[in-house]
Amino acid sequence: MASSASQKSQEQLNKALLLQFILPFITIHIPFYIVVVFPFFGIAWRTFADRIFFLFCWCPAMNPILVMLLVKKIRNELFTCERKKTSQAQTRSAVVVVSM
Repeated sequence: MASSASQKSQEQLNKALLLQFILPFITIHIPFYIVVVFPFFGIAWRTFADRIFFLFCWCPAMNPILVMLLVKKIRNELFTCERKKTSQAQTRSAVVVVSM
């Protein structure tokens, strides 16, 4: 019984939540378990273990970026806000020129 707009919003939010679940799994859990479990089998990736913290740092930064890109309403607000400011600034400058 929901409207098509609310269904589209729900689908966008579901995609965003799914990616917010998958991203930490890929950037935190899998590399961590590789670094912890592989040495038990005699496989040591020292260079990977040294750089794994870079993956940990990117996860919190990427989650909000994903939401901003996936949710259409947020994306439109972010990109049209700059256009509105530009058009308002042009209108103000035109008013100043006319009033002089």
